[in-house]
Amino acid sequence: ALFFNTRFNNKNELIKNIYTKNYTKVKDMKGFKKSITSELQRKGYGKENLQKLELEKLVLLSADIVSDRLNYYYIITLDSNKENLAEIKDNEIITFDGKKITGKEFKSIAKNDPQKISDFAKNESDRIDSKYIDEIYTEGKAVWRHYAVLESYVYNILAEEAGIKNSKMETIFVPNTFFSTANHAWNIFLYKDAGYKIRFTAIDPTFFDSTIDNLSAFVPNHYSTYI
Repeated sequence: ALFFNTRFNNKNELIKNIYTKNYTKVKDMKGFKKSITSELQRKGYGKENLQKLELEKLVLLSADIVSDRLNYYYIITLDSNKENLAEIKDNEIITFDGKKITGKEFKSIAKNDPQKISDFAKNESDRIDSKYIDEIYTEGKAVWRHYAVLESYVYNILAEEAGIKNSKMETIFVPNTFFSTANHAWNIFLYKDAGYKIRFTAIDPTFFDSTIDNLSAFVPNHYSTYI
């Protein structure tokens, strides 16, 4: 993955803070590829089907696999964004302080002891970030950064399976001092066209898990246009 973050003063600090995060890596690539292949078969795709897909469709398929597997884990965002507490369903079951409670009970605790919830959110964030991306794929809890990294890996696995060599997807981490209003992760989709020019578009992977219908990786309303 590619990483941009102007908060870091030198390359060594950048590597220490970003490149060493487990969720940017795969622990068991062989097993991970096998899981993705199984998911493809479940969706009715074999190697021959993949080879017939346009690149746009392949991008959408990778996003579909990721959004099917992951659930947006709002809890780990509560340390920085308390408004996301409203996203937690009342009947949701949450493991908190070693016991299972409902989302309604969790919200009550948040109201009476917000610091306790902030500490829990940070601990959960650290726990998820310490996992490798294939482990996150298995557990199914993630936020924007995990969605982005996972989708990059999945797309590149699909492209490899389809024998496509002229495209790839990379993840960039963008701080709120750049073109984003908050720290965020974007996927850069690159491909070489018939004229051997390198073209790319930036994709916000969290849109793929929204309720918006008929999303396309190349619709300017949600994504950048080709350059």
